Amino acid sequence: MSATPSPLLHLIELLLHLPGVGPKTAEKYAYALASAPQSTLNEIAQSLSDLRQQLKECSRCHTIALSDPCPVCADQNRDQKIVCLVSTPQDAAALERSDYKGLYHILGGALNPRLGITPDKINFAHLESRIKKESIAEIILGLNYDIEGEETARYAKTLLDKYDIKITRLAQGLPQNSVVEYADANTLATALKHRQKLN
Repeated sequence: MSATPSPLLHLIELLLHLPGVGPKTAEKYAYALASAPQSTLNEIAQSLSDLRQQLKECSRCHTIALSDPCPVCADQNRDQKIVCLVSTPQDAAALERSDYKGLYHILGGALNPRLGITPDKINFAHLESRIKKESIAEIILGLNYDIEGEETARYAKTLLDKYDIKITRLAQGLPQNSVVEYADANTLATALKHRQKLN
């Protein structure tokens, strides 16, 4: 019989669904929430409720925003011919802190066959649809330099080779095993500036 009350156990189980949250962290968060004032819990609950009601997925790039299209896709001052392919909206947000002025396409993940994440589970089909409809001249592979990112970049390169599009990859400034989301603005700006064409 567990000494932990069942509502806390249930909350711990829910928190374990969040990325990067293990059992100890989930337990820590659950006990912190149990000790929080009711007003704080009410604000958190309202904020979680608002997420689904107020946020939308951009039908063009698949980021999360208050509007569809999102502000980036709706901005005609941005370079409409350059699209940076990233795994998550967080990666796009990180690149926004650099001097990048093109568009994005969010895949919604990276390839990982062990976890069942195959090309049909992420937004590759819509990327091809965009290439056929829009005047895209360059795709920048803004993917992480980890195993999943490398596999996704290889697949993207193979997929895109049939189109008359320049394919580049973030280069200098992003070391091996680095994660785009956590890179600082200067590092990302350098990586964008020195991107390389993939052969």
